[in-house]
Amino acid sequence: MALLEVTTEQILTLIRQLPTVSKRTIFDILRKEFEATNNADDVEPINTDTRTWLDADLTESLPAYEWGPEGIPEGLPIQHVPGQGMMILEANES
Repeated sequence: MALLEVTTEQILTLIRQLPTVSKRTIFDILRKEFEATNNADDVEPINTDTRTWLDADLTESLPAYEWGPEGIPEGLPIQHVPGQGMMILEANES
């Protein structure tokens, strides 16, 4: 039987398309599997702060930000460029 080869990038692309509940289920299963195999001496155990952060429910919506009476400040658009960080995009001169 032929072996189907799937790259990590392909798996991540498919996972990103799932609803949040399904992503959470996958995360919980992988975390449990990781913890079950985390007996190697070369792997540092996860500390309490990290465990608390990983287990936190981060799916709640944040409240609207209060910009104050002047509203959202004007500025230049930015974009994240991998390997370089945040870059200011050219302002349109029209």
